[in-house]
Amino acid sequence: MEKKRNIKIGEGNEDRISNLPDPILVDILSLLETKYAVRTGVLSTKWKHLWASVPNLIFDLRDMYPETGGLLKSIFFINSVFVFRDPLHIRRFSLTCRHAQWRIVSDFFNAWMTAVLRGGVQELHIDVPVGGPDHRPLHLPPIFFTCETLVDLKLGGEGGYFSRVVLNLPNWVHFPNLKRLSLKVYNPSDDLTKRLFTSCPLLESLSIDAVLPYNREVIFNITAHTLKDLTMVLTSDKFDDCKHKVVVDAPFLENFCIEDDLLACYSMKNSSSLVKAFIDVGERFIGTLGNDRANYLFELLRGISGVKSLRLSDHTMRALEYADNYGPFIFPNLIRLELSVTSWSRLLDLLERIPHLESLRFLKNDGGIDANMKVEVSGAENGDRNGYSDQILAFSGAENGDQNEYCGHSPQAFVVPCCLLSHLKLIKVDAFTGREDQLQLVKYFLKNAKRLNKLIIVCEDLASDAGVDFHTKLLMFPRVSETCQIEFYRLPAHPFRPILRF
Repeated sequence: MEKKRNIKIGEGNEDRISNLPDPILVDILSLLETKYAVRTGVLSTKWKHLWASVPNLIFDLRDMYPETGGLLKSIFFINSVFVFRDPLHIRRFSLTCRHAQWRIVSDFFNAWMTAVLRGGVQELHIDVPVGGPDHRPLHLPPIFFTCETLVDLKLGGEGGYFSRVVLNLPNWVHFPNLKRLSLKVYNPSDDLTKRLFTSCPLLESLSIDAVLPYNREVIFNITAHTLKDLTMVLTSDKFDDCKHKVVVDAPFLENFCIEDDLLACYSMKNSSSLVKAFIDVGERFIGTLGNDRANYLFELLRGISGVKSLRLSDHTMRALEYADNYGPFIFPNLIRLELSVTSWSRLLDLLERIPHLESLRFLKNDGGIDANMKVEVSGAENGDRNGYSDQILAFSGAENGDQNEYCGHSPQAFVVPCCLLSHLKLIKVDAFTGREDQLQLVKYFLKNAKRLNKLIIVCEDLASDAGVDFHTKLLMFPRVSETCQIEFYRLPAHPFRPILRF
């Protein structure tokens, strides 16, 4: 018979956690929601009042419903916490609730806010659906708008449409130490978009999620000489031709992320420090976008032309198809590009503006490359494109002399971008399914990328026999780079281990 082993927790079954120094225990409790931190008081005499020293107050009321009485008990609990704990040295206050709860919680909200603001709060996260169907403003105590201790402020949360707040500013607003601001707003006023950001002299990170009006122009004036990270998500209740504007003057900006359904007019100033950018614009305009509106996108790209790493969404690439303002600008510092391919013409025109590109990733694009959109690439007359090579890409699809597939135009000749001839080292193709347009994409780059070291192909929903067939076709494609290695991956199984390498 197997002997039972006695399991001992330390010598003499001592409670090692309770023997930790109080500052460490307080740090552990500060990671918990406040109601759980308070419950640890039943463990022992030492733990009984330890929670009162925790600098973080975190309250999530979403599971408490008014009809069950649980919400009133939670409100009474929060009030008790403010009574029994140290009113000073509050580092973080976080409050989350649902729209159905706010009509009751709002009666106590300003008292709680006043207490934490006087307690020197540094991080304030408020996720309350104050807007509701009628979008009532969020009323904050006057002391909030001149808080000197705030470092991290988040208004509006993850609760969807109603979590965007309506915020009215007083005459004087000043956050002298605020470094991180996340704001979800509905129908922002001119006061907010023009004054709030300039009232934060130390702002380093700014995130704006805004529902803009369809009948009034909104101008965002983001002037922040310490700003490093900027994220903007812009949409509207209704589609209209209202032209909103975004002015960014941030000389130390490093990361820039835009998700803009409406395609506002962007003016980027002093953006030479930009490292990464993600552009996703024009979703609502696909198919109805006019040239004037689409040209806003070219102005945006021109404004961030000093970026080092750039990602362009499928919507952005399709919006570029409607632009006709081909300004003479390049991306002199860009070495990494991620994008979806929607047409050959726009792809090659874009690559010609990136002379030092080293890494190119093709994102998933269910629509494929539109072989019919053969727009003449500007500046390529007589085979001359400012010193670029005159190598030609011949498109497939017009066999047997059938030019109708090109909407009445003969196949266009395109110059090979200079980055393919001198700098491009890595190409990755995501979500490869074996479509003909994908094969032509791979074939073209293998034929023209002289410095290519690696081509990575990630397959999705590709049968085994299709994989073998693709392997055979790859071996037949001409490869101009003698050092190029091709790696073939399959998803979802073993995404990090190549199934073929040649």
